[in-house]
Amino acid sequence: PTPPFNSTPTIAHMERPECYDAMALKTMRALCRLARLRWDGLLRIAIAHRVGVVGVGETSVIIAASSAHRADAIEAVGWIIDELKATVPIWKKETFEGGEVWKENDGTQRREPAPPPPPP
Repeated sequence: PTPPFNSTPTIAHMERPECYDAMALKTMRALCRLARLRWDGLLRIAIAHRVGVVGVGETSVIIAASSAHRADAIEAVGWIIDELKATVPIWKKETFEGGEVWKENDGTQRREPAPPPPPP
């Protein structure tokens, strides 16, 4: 069931029971490679995404980047989170009093195109 149209349900917790692990890891690695191509100053990037039950207000994803200049790291992290939400195959279910609903990633959101791959 879905919550009534004119009410805001209180979410008890979110669950990410569905994750295509191999594809999720492959996609996150690709995002790191693309970010390094786009922001030359990036030194290191790390992404961690929780699966399973995540309480309301708990952290579900962490993205960290280091660079010689903070602007590169800040811009890269922003780009990565947008791409991650749109492309990584991790689905979530929101559980609230009286029901639950599966949420979809919005792969149709407007995103900046990724940089071209390096020449062979």
